[in-house]
Amino acid sequence: MGGGAALNYTHLDPRLHEIAGQSVDTRISYCLGDRYIPYAYSENLISEAYWIVQDVESRRPKCMLLFGDSGCGKSMILSEVTRRLGRGGSSNESVPIVSVTIPGTSDMKLFFIRILRELDYPFSSKDRKDQLYDQAVMALKAARTKLLVIDEFHNLLLSRRELAECMVCIRDLANLPLSILAAGTKTVRTCVAADDQLRHRFRCHALRRWVVSREVRDFVATLESRLPLREPSQLSEKETLTHLVSKAGGHPATLVTVIREAARSALIAGEERISRAILDEVLMKVLAEKYEATG
Repeated sequence: MGGGAALNYTHLDPRLHEIAGQSVDTRISYCLGDRYIPYAYSENLISEAYWIVQDVESRRPKCMLLFGDSGCGKSMILSEVTRRLGRGGSSNESVPIVSVTIPGTSDMKLFFIRILRELDYPFSSKDRKDQLYDQAVMALKAARTKLLVIDEFHNLLLSRRELAECMVCIRDLANLPLSILAAGTKTVRTCVAADDQLRHRFRCHALRRWVVSREVRDFVATLESRLPLREPSQLSEKETLTHLVSKAGGHPATLVTVIREAARSALIAGEERISRAILDEVLMKVLAEKYEATG
């Protein structure tokens, strides 16, 4: 089928009607695109991030922490906050944001270097840690940064020796003043709660593994409506949804990956819907790859 204008695509988001009529390769590329899918809890967290940024002019700007297991959607929310606020959000002015991801090391020098690189600020990697910190502070001030976004925050806390230093650094950065939106595992929540100052500055929100619920059903239905398959797959029906959530271990990231990959497999096989057979085949493949990668 080359065109598709005469077909009934009522199961799709209206914005996808044109894409649904395009080639298989085009539609596969669209299916695999990393796009944010809204759901009630994530939208509430994004709204709160808007609020803490608006309050940044106060003497003690608010900060926000998202914590939970890997694959629970923390990075997706941070990216969407950065995207929306960076383009102005609901206002006409964009918000000065610096967004960094912490590598798998507790080296504070690398944290400061990533801030400096994000702001395209000159520095030497041979500089001492305290010099890099001072430069990072100057760069953040010069850019009039209102929000510092830190993903994989728990990686800064890997070394007990540097834990106290890290907490002091976060306190000092928040006092510039600017707001901090951070995400990490439960370890971060424990460290923030143990710090007398930070526990009053950070609003902490848990992202837990999903269970079958109305919100998850709505999420899956929305995701399916944004995949350009010409026939409905009915993934949000109770039996299929229960199977999906259970096999994915309640991890939103795994669930989304499985559905996107299943859409690709369906199109490659000449199908216009995700059948249970295709879904199970992709589930087995994705889960095997996931465990091999983490084993």
